[in-house]
Amino acid sequence: MTNKKIQYKISSLFCFLTIFSVVVDPSNTILHIKDFCFVLFCITSFPYLNFKKALIFIYFLLIYFVSFSFQEFFFYDQIDYSYAFSTLKTFIFLWLLFLVSKNSRYLVFDYFYYSVLLLSFIISVLFLCCKYYPPFENALFLLATKGFLKSTVFMSRRIFFGIEMFQLFYKTSPLAIFTLSFSLYKYLETKRTKYFIHSIFFSLFLLASGTRANIFSLLLIFFLSILVYAFYHNKKIIFILLSTFVIIGFLFATYKLLTESGEASLTEKTLHMKSYLYLFSQNPIKYLLIGEGPGSLFYSLGNNRLQPQTELCYFDLIRNYGLILTCGIILIYLYSLFLVKTKLKGAFGATLSFGYIAFLFICGTNPFLVSSTGFIVLILMFYIADNYKIISC
Repeated sequence: MTNKKIQYKISSLFCFLTIFSVVVDPSNTILHIKDFCFVLFCITSFPYLNFKKALIFIYFLLIYFVSFSFQEFFFYDQIDYSYAFSTLKTFIFLWLLFLVSKNSRYLVFDYFYYSVLLLSFIISVLFLCCKYYPPFENALFLLATKGFLKSTVFMSRRIFFGIEMFQLFYKTSPLAIFTLSFSLYKYLETKRTKYFIHSIFFSLFLLASGTRANIFSLLLIFFLSILVYAFYHNKKIIFILLSTFVIIGFLFATYKLLTESGEASLTEKTLHMKSYLYLFSQNPIKYLLIGEGPGSLFYSLGNNRLQPQTELCYFDLIRNYGLILTCGIILIYLYSLFLVKTKLKGAFGATLSFGYIAFLFICGTNPFLVSSTGFIVLILMFYIADNYKIISC
C-alpha cells in the first residue's frame, strides 16, 4: 500500500470518527473525541480539499465575527464567553464543506447514515428495556440525570392526546428524520428487507424521543414517502386517498399538538416567545435588525433566568445575528435544498427534500440549526447534490 493510500485511509478514519462523534456525542461529554478527531481530520484532509464552497464557509465566519465585534465594541451586553467560543467552534466545523464537492473521496453520507442507524438501534433497545423492565429505567435515569449522559439524554413521562408516554430523548434524535426519509425511499423502491428494518429503528428512535416535533415529523415523512412513491409510479387511487388523509391528519395533528393543555414544555416555549417579542419591541434596531451577537445573555420568562439561547432557534438567530444575517443563513439552507431538488429528479429528490424540510421544521423548537447537528445536515445536502451516485448504504 502506497503512502498516499495510507494517508487517505487515515483521513477517512478521522472523517468517520468526526461524523460519528457529532451524531453520538454532540456535547463531547461521553467519548471526548469530537474536537480531537476533527482537528486531526482537518490536518489529514489537506491534499483532498476543494474550495468551490469556500464562500459559504467565509460567509458564516464573517457573520460570527461581525456580530461578535458589534457586541464587544458597541453594545456592552452581558456575554457568556464559553458559549460564544463554542459557537465559533461550531462555525469552523463547516470546514467539511471543502470535502463534499463533486467526486468527493469521502463517503460522508454513508458514515452519517450508519452512525445514526447504530444510535437508533441502541436507543430503541434501551427504550424497550425501560418500557418493559422498570428497574432498568431507574438505572438509566440515574445516568441521564447525574452520570455521563446528563448533557445528552433526557428522560421523563409526557401526555399526548390524553395518553401517558415514556420519553427517552437523545439530543441528536432529529437526525433520524433525514435518514428515515432515505431508508423509506430505498425500501419502497427496492423492497429490500434491510431498509425496512432500518426504517423501524429510525422510527423507534423518533418515537422514543417523545417530542411533538419528532413524532409529528415521523408521521408526516411516513405518509409523504408513500405519497411520493404513489405519485411517481402512477398509482392514482392510492395517491388521491393518501393525499386526502395526509391533509386532514396534518391539520388535526397540528391543532392538537399546538393546543395541548397542561404541557410544561409548551408553556415554557410560549413564555420564551413572549420574552423575545418584548425584547424586540424595546429596541428594534439593536435586537431585531442588527442582533446582540453570539453568547449574549437575555432574560426569559420561560425559565426565569439569563441565558444565551432558548429552544426557539429562529428567534435565537434573529436576536444573535439580526434579521438580515439570519435571512442569509436560512437562504444557504434553502440553497442546498434547491440543489438537491434540481439535481435529483423523481421520487428520490422529493423524499429527501421532505426529510430535510421536516428537519428544518424541528429546528424551529430546538436549538439545532447553528450547531454541529444542523451543520452536518447542511453539509450532507451539498454532498448529496454532487455525489448522489456514489451513495452505497
